[in-house]
Amino acid sequence: MLRTYQSCTKVKQAPGTTAKTAPRQGYYTVFAAVLQERNTARAWERGLQPPPLHALLTIREIPDPLRKGRDTMNVFKHRDNFYGYSDSGVSIASLRSLFQLAKQIRLRLGKQGYLMDSYLSCFFDAISTNVPSDAALQGIEMGGEIQRLLYQVMDNAESEKQHPLYERIQEVYKQQKVSQIFQEKHTNCCLLLFPLADEIMDYYITLFIKELESDCIGMSDMVRFRNLYEQISQLTDESCMVELNRQLQQRFLIAPLALSYAQGITYDLLFKLTARNPETSKQMFQLLLDTMPENREEV
Repeated sequence: MLRTYQSCTKVKQAPGTTAKTAPRQGYYTVFAAVLQERNTARAWERGLQPPPLHALLTIREIPDPLRKGRDTMNVFKHRDNFYGYSDSGVSIASLRSLFQLAKQIRLRLGKQGYLMDSYLSCFFDAISTNVPSDAALQGIEMGGEIQRLLYQVMDNAESEKQHPLYERIQEVYKQQKVSQIFQEKHTNCCLLLFPLADEIMDYYITLFIKELESDCIGMSDMVRFRNLYEQISQLTDESCMVELNRQLQQRFLIAPLALSYAQGITYDLLFKLTARNPETSKQMFQLLLDTMPENREEV
């Protein structure tokens, strides 16, 4: 297989080339790959099959620094980037490795090996009370509550004035109301939400975490969990417990509840961004772009 590597310091000499021609061979390779990429794109646009050389270059994996650069910059180049894949960087610990480590710690504890059983039981009980899918659903449902709050502010309703976000939303609404040109209330509601979306999400995620701290695992259970950690660490080696906790987190907390909840709220935000305004037939994200200041510093 012919491979050439472009480098500022050294160019690998390919078979059949001299020291002088090796760099040029590398440049020709890159040029050919880029040219074929363009020809292929044109072929697909016209409904034609790509030229045979394209398949050859793809199969032989001839280095293309420009192509690699595009892969790095465009994180959505491939379809699997939208839903995750095995090489996404998410580290999932091996279940076998995790329990092998737990077994070794349990053996070190000797007659007090039951402490490790209690520790794992406490951990599993704590995380099994809530699942990510439930948290995501809660986030989506919270989107409806957020919309209701926005409507209450727009209607100047007295019932919601005690809400911590009421005054902040009202402040932004008064600024927008002067330039509102849309008849649809839902459109104005969406345009009110967009500049506040980050603040609102931060508030509700913080609230969600506080509720988890009180509901997911009781204070007495948390104290017991910490005490078990201290006991086992003193009787064995704390570095083993640190590694065990790391593997437990990677294997069983792959999608933390707070992030799943945030994703649920984000889904609702997505629905609003893609909703269509009947007056203009534009989607809400288009209206957002239209109404945003041209100067980035004013955003």
